[in-house]
Amino acid sequence: MSTSANVFRIVLVLVVALATKLTFAGLNIPLPDLTKLQRTPPRAPRQPNPPPTPNQPPTPNPPPTPNPPPTPNQPP
Repeated sequence: MSTSANVFRIVLVLVVALATKLTFAGLNIPLPDLTKLQRTPPRAPRQPNPPPTPNQPPTPNPPPTPNPPPTPNQPP
């Protein structure tokens, strides 16, 4: 590969890098600082599901309460 091709590649990389930085600066998108990235801590192991509870038989309905006897009408 000739030296002019190498120079062209270097210039192309610099132009693309500068254009990218200017584009992000014009859109006010902050570029992330990759030097401050930290690895995320490992997740805690997943807890196993509790065993299912056995089905309870349905509770029977209580017997209906009888209506109270009607009160006799009071004479006026």
